[in-house]
Amino acid sequence: MAKEKNYNNYVEIVGNVSTIYQEPANNAKGEMRFKIANHRTYTKKDGTKAEETDFLNVLVRPGRKWAKQERVVKGNFLRIKGHLENNAYQDKEGNWKGGIEINADSIVELKRREDGKVENTETGEVVTIDENVEIAES
Repeated sequence: MAKEKNYNNYVEIVGNVSTIYQEPANNAKGEMRFKIANHRTYTKKDGTKAEETDFLNVLVRPGRKWAKQERVVKGNFLRIKGHLENNAYQDKEGNWKGGIEINADSIVELKRREDGKVENTETGEVVTIDENVEIAES
């Protein structure tokens, strides 16, 4: 996986939009925030397979040429490339809010074809998504 731009961190995630909790029209900065559901399988110590879903926070700032906010619709299957940012802060009562989120540089809408392959909806290109990567439970 090639490192994009000049970041010290880089992330690429594929999943479905689960929740849109900040629309650009309702934000003075024009930002959009949503959660993406990423599914993964792994093998437990006893040899059985398990599946988990992680819900990750994503931020899309306006003006990102390839991170078009109109692609973000609940249920859409997306590939997001970007970098991680920590927006954690402590409020006046001393409670921690926010956390790590993906700052999107690129959003590509994907679709699953009947033959089991995944296609970029803009270019028609068949993309490779290795969903069979297994992580052994430690």
